[in-house]
Amino acid sequence: VQVDDLPELDASKLFAQLSDGSSTGSSFKNYDPITVTVTEDGKMTTLGTVQLRDLDSGGISGHDAPSIGMMVNSTSGAGTFYVSHLSHWVEVVGNHSSILSWKGPVADVNLTLSSLVYVPNPNFHGTDKVVLSCAPDFPNVKYIFNVIVNPVNDAPRFVRAGELTGFAGDEDTLLVLDGIRVTDPDHVEGPASSPLFGADESSLMTILVSVNHGSVALPQASPGVQMMEAPPAVAMSAAGPATTSGM
Repeated sequence: VQVDDLPELDASKLFAQLSDGSSTGSSFKNYDPITVTVTEDGKMTTLGTVQLRDLDSGGISGHDAPSIGMMVNSTSGAGTFYVSHLSHWVEVVGNHSSILSWKGPVADVNLTLSSLVYVPNPNFHGTDKVVLSCAPDFPNVKYIFNVIVNPVNDAPRFVRAGELTGFAGDEDTLLVLDGIRVTDPDHVEGPASSPLFGADESSLMTILVSVNHGSVALPQASPGVQMMEAPPAVAMSAAGPATTSGM
């Protein structure tokens, strides 16, 4: 009597990577979630080391080979997935989205799986949960990954800097440099909660403004802005919250 065996997910290569080659396990069920890491604004390819095993498929490819489905999703929507190996025999749905699925012969499904990439959302750092499964046919055949997105110290940037081409005014009159705005993706309001800052430290930014023929003043400084002494060649230096405008 022929028995329809359940497919399995083989994570032996992934476990070997995470344990420096000391792991000997191959397929696991009802396990604790696996923790993997990625850098903010980076990408992770380690999920592609997991492979699908199905004794009933015979490991063949082509039009007449049995098909099986795979799915990967970010449960919090904090990242997206894409595959770059698009086989003629595999149907891919949701490439470059938070829910990606593909279906085809096991050999071709594994080729597609090997090119799987997880990309955290821009400027996101924190935790995400990723589920890789044989859904919708075998949703209980799965791995759960706790993804830790480590923060990086992003550089601040001027907002709509390309729209500011210059300022003009009459001689011996004040010229308001309005419309200059700077922001920082790592900025947090009040006491910092980001891993980039200590428990009692605020996310501050220092701005230096210099002119060749004149002086610079900030007459309506916000309470959160601290004026500082600047080097002789610099007219004004100020430190304050990471989003400042109207200077």
